[in-house]
Amino acid sequence: MIKAGTYCVAVSRKSLMGSTIDVGDYVYVTDIRVAPVKKDDPYLQRIFVMAIKVDKVTGFHEVPDTKKSEGSNNFKIYMLDPRGLEILSEEETSRMVECVNRTYDTKE
Repeated sequence: MIKAGTYCVAVSRKSLMGSTIDVGDYVYVTDIRVAPVKKDDPYLQRIFVMAIKVDKVTGFHEVPDTKKSEGSNNFKIYMLDPRGLEILSEEETSRMVECVNRTYDTKE
């Protein structure tokens, strides 16, 4: 089951419609949200994941700049259907965590 703090790979373009994420892209799930499927029926709801893109080679996380000042980045947080994602293997997840630790010089 996908939960916040999970690294995933996009596997289905159909479930990612409306985003710039392509099949094969890595994402990091930051949150889980529930939202109505249709505007006219707020009781019919689906679970969506909030995710950011992750470079699969360098492990760079495209964290959006919330200040939106001059020189801020244009990275986005995406609201995705989790049916279009698969959890990365433990080995690949470990590699992504190592990249983050190197980037931010943190200890595990």
